[in-house]
Amino acid sequence: MEIDLLRAYDPMAMHPIDTGAASTARYRILVSRSEYRPRADLYEFFLQEPIPEFPLPLKAAGE
Repeated sequence: MEIDLLRAYDPMAMHPIDTGAASTARYRILVSRSEYRPRADLYEFFLQEPIPEFPLPLKAAGE
């Protein structure tokens, strides 16, 4: 998981999402599950918004 809270510079480049134009959101959470790599889930938001809910994959004890 990576959380980008950029205050300056451009965000890391991402492949376009099938849903349309690129987002202008400067704050992003990227969740990359090992079984789906290189695909990942991207959650974008603006400073005025609360951080969105997102599933955080955790391994079970002993894995």
